[in-house]
Amino acid sequence: MDNWEGMFLDSVYDMLSETRCRYVLYHLNEVEETTVKELARVVTRREQDKPDEDNVTISLIHDHLPRLAGVGVIDYERANGTVETTDRFDPARETIERSKRTELEGGSSSTELTENR
Repeated sequence: MDNWEGMFLDSVYDMLSETRCRYVLYHLNEVEETTVKELARVVTRREQDKPDEDNVTISLIHDHLPRLAGVGVIDYERANGTVETTDRFDPARETIERSKRTELEGGSSSTELTENR
């Protein structure tokens, strides 16, 4: 693994460590192109505390989407609210899918992991 691959992998795991960013990645792994409005709806539905969709939109616009664009996995056009995956998203797909399966489709919960220690 070269230095770039290692730094990219660090970035992927960093993005997956944040709930909202993770939900954005899960959705983009399925659709590849969407809008900020749709992402806010998806994230709001998935979050357990059911935050206000406007607050989610603000956090996406000002935090998560610019960081994902900075890593190069998405093209984010703030002016028209579009989000699209790039070729740099492709190497992360398997890791994103594995994370989604673990979290949303019956992976071990943190309680189960703690109880089994």
